[in-house]
Amino acid sequence: MVIGNDSGPLHISAAMKVPHLEFTDHTNSALAKPYGDKNLAVYNENLDCLGCGLLECNIGNICMTELSKEKIMKNIDELIKINKIKISN
Repeated sequence: MVIGNDSGPLHISAAMKVPHLEFTDHTNSALAKPYGDKNLAVYNENLDCLGCGLLECNIGNICMTELSKEKIMKNIDELIKINKIKISN
């Protein structure tokens, strides 16, 4: 699986049908959501500025910095589950 922001490597993973978790920030998640039904996006839905489209943020990129580790881990667990990925210890 690939975990990352909306970027080239994530699009390559989608083209190769590799499961992925996308961190959504300034991109509009309705337009740039993960391709395929077995991929997920994680974002802070409490922000009014989410999907602003700005490349430079004047409030400190809180869309990324205030994304909780717990929420990220929950989405990773869900990605593993929906893709039936076997994890070895």
